[in-house]
Amino acid sequence: MNSGFQTAAADSDEKGYILVVDDDDASREMLARRLQRVGFQVESAAGGQEALERVANAPFDLVLLDRSMPQMGGMEVLRVLREKRTARDLPVIMVTAEAQSESVSEALEAGANDYITKPLDFRVALSRIRNHLGHRRAERRLQHSERRYALAVEGANDVVIDWNVASGELYASPRWNEILGLTPGETPQVIGDWFSRVHPSDLMRLHEAIQAHSRGAQPNLELDHRLRHADGTYRWVRSRCKAVYSSDGLPERISGALTDITASKTADPLTGLPNRTYLSEALAYRMEASRAAGTPLAVLFLDLDGFKYVNDSLGHTAGDELLIQVAERLRRTLSSCGPLSCGPAEVADSVLMARLGGDEFAVLVSGYGDGRQQAELIRHSLSAPFRVSTHQVYVTTSIGIAVYNRGYTAPHELLRDADTAMYRAKVLGKNRLAVFTGAMRAQVTERLRLGNSIRDALARGDFQVAFQPIVTLADRSLVGLEALLRWPAGAGKPYATDQVIRVAEETGVIFELGQWVLEESCRQMLRFHAAIPGRRLPYLHVNVSGVQFATGNFDEKVMEALQLTGLDPSWLGLEITETAVMKDVEGVLVSLKKLQANSVRLSIDDFGTGYSSLSYLNQFPFDTLKLDRSFLHHLDHSHGNTEIVRAVIQLAHALHMKVVAEGIETAEEACWLQQFGCEYGQGYHFSHPMFETEVMEYLTQHVAV
Repeated sequence: MNSGFQTAAADSDEKGYILVVDDDDASREMLARRLQRVGFQVESAAGGQEALERVANAPFDLVLLDRSMPQMGGMEVLRVLREKRTARDLPVIMVTAEAQSESVSEALEAGANDYITKPLDFRVALSRIRNHLGHRRAERRLQHSERRYALAVEGANDVVIDWNVASGELYASPRWNEILGLTPGETPQVIGDWFSRVHPSDLMRLHEAIQAHSRGAQPNLELDHRLRHADGTYRWVRSRCKAVYSSDGLPERISGALTDITASKTADPLTGLPNRTYLSEALAYRMEASRAAGTPLAVLFLDLDGFKYVNDSLGHTAGDELLIQVAERLRRTLSSCGPLSCGPAEVADSVLMARLGGDEFAVLVSGYGDGRQQAELIRHSLSAPFRVSTHQVYVTTSIGIAVYNRGYTAPHELLRDADTAMYRAKVLGKNRLAVFTGAMRAQVTERLRLGNSIRDALARGDFQVAFQPIVTLADRSLVGLEALLRWPAGAGKPYATDQVIRVAEETGVIFELGQWVLEESCRQMLRFHAAIPGRRLPYLHVNVSGVQFATGNFDEKVMEALQLTGLDPSWLGLEITETAVMKDVEGVLVSLKKLQANSVRLSIDDFGTGYSSLSYLNQFPFDTLKLDRSFLHHLDHSHGNTEIVRAVIQLAHALHMKVVAEGIETAEEACWLQQFGCEYGQGYHFSHPMFETEVMEYLTQHVAV
């Protein structure tokens, strides 16, 4: 046995304690040495039986198991390990010279966690080893946390109660007074002393439960409800009682126990912080205290920037580990601001943290002004990197602050406004704080109203599609029509199209609205074809919202629209913003290739306003690049701007794409762009957007036979 066994056991949580099993001496020793060089504690076994003995006597964190060994092969060793209770969860990576799917499938079905093939690529092996060790460490931490919580619950003392139904007398053990903060003189004497402390929202449920059990409809009286504490707040208890019946079948006594379950009802199981329920009750009490004493109170609403990326890329276990670390860092940071409150009653100069769910947290700051100082401390603290498994990750936080005043009457109002301010901080660029103002509430109300109006307008058929021509700069011949959403002013208050699209994206109605635009523009295009047969018609161009593309099945929706309307896919071109493309490169690429395979044309829109990577851009099957209007400002006066436009056009040509410049308003702009090599243009210099009747007339005049 290796003399470093004790050290290995102590360090296994951090570095990893690995067993290498291989009958080939050279391969086994070489792999062991390389793992030791990168910091792992390693032992080795030359055969299956020796490996089982080592596992039985040492706390390994992972086993690298060779599949093909004499006498006792790797598959047999794996099956024995999975039958042993102490080794069922031990990560096992099978090392095999066979890359066939049958061999791999057999190992995975037998309980292997992963596999690597020979000849060994050490970098791949090391990455997989670290990944499994990281998951194991995170699972252990969660298991330890859950075990500690279970022990705490088991050790809790219950309140013993005995109710004489006939006389109404009630006995409650001294634990009742401890839970509810009562003095010995306030010990309950009659059943009314119990009922009077039940939360008004729970009292009817308690009476119904007692009646159901008394008449035999329920075998036991079991109910979770709240009891009022001496400080005015409420504690959660679980009542578990049973009736003793007289000879005439009526209940004589109801006896049992009340368990204090406040912790389980009000604590977040992952981080141990108070949950939303506890926060709301604490906030209600603190609002009353602030109103009475005139002390300041602020609510900080936190949302992590970048958490979704960590969760999606490293997995939910890593995401949970990150949330645990964030909670711990919040504790350390805010402990310097004053006492960390343990209960709602402790409101003077204190700080209370809570996890609201997902990656959202809240902080109640009592007695420390408007909370800006605490918010800046939090923001600075969370900007430092976190170590999750073997990865270094960065997240920041957007913080909204709502300061209590007498205009607030309920906790949810203060939380709502802090949430609104947090959203504003996100819009302003993330990793910052924003303090709620009345103007923000007006904006939210207007956004909600507009969202409802969009849904109503879509249901009534108020929206229309206009079309703006796209022409060749060389001879002004018509090559395309871009479909543009329009909401006529006669249908209500006129809104800018950009505002309508933004609110539609925020409220989710963009999916219905975008599909309607696609289908309606395809229908109108077919009517244009029928009206002027035998002429060379332009292609249809339709803008696509980035939110639509993020659904993952957008290509299917496009093909459904084409099949429904009957428009040939080769007549349709989709314009997709570069920002939408770069949000999910791999997913977008799959959808784009499916659309291209069905002959749909693809353009990258608003180029230059996002953050495209040229290495990625070359992979996408775009045939056209649309140059954003912002590049055309002062084109004839700014040498720098001129060179940028020239460079973008040259880049597009190098990537085998044509260029459409949008927003052309003057003949000078059109001339400059043509000199730079830009093939196509659109804008008010050529034509304003037109509705169907105008388009018919335009096509008659501008489309050649």
